[in-house]
Parts: sequence; structure tokens; C-alpha cells
Amino acid sequence: MRGRLDANIIVFDFDGTIVNLETNWDHLREELRSFSHERLGLDETFRPLDRGLERLKRIDISAFEYAIDIVVHYEIDGYKGRINKDVVYFIKEDLSPQQKLAIFSGNSRKSIETVLAQLGIYPDFIVGREDILENPKPSGKGLLKIVSHFNAEVNEAVFIGDSNLDLDAGSSVGIKTVLWRSIWI
Repeated sequence: MRGRLDANIIVFDFDGTIVNLETNWDHLREELRSFSHERLGLDETFRPLDRGLERLKRIDISAFEYAIDIVVHYEIDGYKGRINKDVVYFIKEDLSPQQKLAIFSGNSRKSIETVLAQLGIYPDFIVGREDILENPKPSGKGLLKIVSHFNAEVNEAVFIGDSNLDLDAGSSVGIKTVLWRSIWI
């Protein structure tokens, strides 16, 4: 991936592309299930996670905000320093000052910001879990939100991810998408 990409906006997925989180999703879901049952009497499994969070958001915004704080805690706790060195190098050394760096991820904005700050990376714009609950990947609506934020066109952006969901998200809105596969050791 060394070298410049010919695009004004470079969008990265987060978990699996820049870092590899080791989040204990089962424990997170159980804590959210207990919280939503005790606070609201809900019998929510949080499978998939975003659907349960979206339900909380519709029912009680303060409960949703508290649940997002729980998610952030688990995601940050899941960061054990495993990074994709080539991607981090590319972001820090190969992006030109004119290129905008954005993140499009199913992780929460706060956990993305916190972990990337530890790496000395400060994106120009982040679309995280809170922004795409109603339309999570493989929907590309989060990518369109990024393009719109920069008053740009889809042909001015490139999306780099690690999964078929990322490929589907990019292709669904006509954004060139690069699949980056990493071997985590």
C-alpha cells in the first residue's frame, strides 16, 4: 500500500484494517442485556448489537447514551496494541496534506478517536456506530455522509476496508473500495 492514492478523501475502516480489537462481544452483550432489562424491562439480546442499540435509542435516549458508554468501554478495553503497521505508516507518512482522512466503522466514535489518538492519528471526520445504527454496513450511507461532509463527489473518495461488508458498502454507493487483508500476529 506504499505510495499515494489518487483521491481527495481517503476513508478507512477501523477494526480489522487499522487496528485489531479483541473486544469481548459476548460479555458486552450480556452487560447491555442486563442493563436494558433492569432499567427498561426489555428482553433484548443485542444480536445484532446495532439493532438492540437502535431499539434503546427509540425508547429512551438516556439509556441509549449509557449503553454507548458501555460499548465504548468494551471497545477501548479490547485494544491491546495490535496495529496494522503498514496502514498506520501509510496514514502518517503517505497521505498528502490536501487529502482528507476519514473513518467509516461499526465501532463507536469515542473508541475510534481514543485509540487513534494513542497512535497519533487524527482523522478529519469519523462516521461511527452512533451515526449508522439505522443503516449499518453493508449500507454505504455512512460513506455518503463522509463525502457530503467534505462537499465532494463519490469519485473523489477511496474506501479501504478488510471485509466483504466493506466491499459491499463501497460498491453500493459507487465508491472505489480496496480490500486490505491483514495477518494479525
